[in-house]
Amino acid sequence: MKQSQTNTFFLFSAVKAIVLILAIANFVFIWMHQKTQTSSTISFCGYCPWYENWTFTNEPSILLLSAFLILASYWWSYLSAAILSGYVLCVGIFSLLISDLGLLERWEGIQKYEVSLFLTMESQWILAGIIFGFGVLCLGEMLVRKSRREASSE
Repeated sequence: MKQSQTNTFFLFSAVKAIVLILAIANFVFIWMHQKTQTSSTISFCGYCPWYENWTFTNEPSILLLSAFLILASYWWSYLSAAILSGYVLCVGIFSLLISDLGLLERWEGIQKYEVSLFLTMESQWILAGIIFGFGVLCLGEMLVRKSRREASSE
């Protein structure tokens, strides 16, 4: 029993580190691109908030905060990370539902214009889905572990 708990702990720690590295790379890449971007640059992204003035309420910032919250490993941090990344994910789903283009047409456009994958909103939605799923998984695992601990102590 102890061995499986140790393996689970190391597995979750490794995935948390990978998620954090992805979120940091995403944030830094978009931050640096936005700093060097000129007005003559053509982007495939029809609505990317980071082409306007940078704010810390845009998607890369929210996803970076969510990844740091997952790293905190408290029940409230998992819940907050799931809510924040779920917001970005819901905005993406809503955008896909009201758009004339489907996801496959968007990917074809990205490949046709050879735009960096990280500079698209679709990559933000995928990262949000990964963070949301992992946040919910960690929260569920923590609650199950707590209920088992309470059941065994009675």
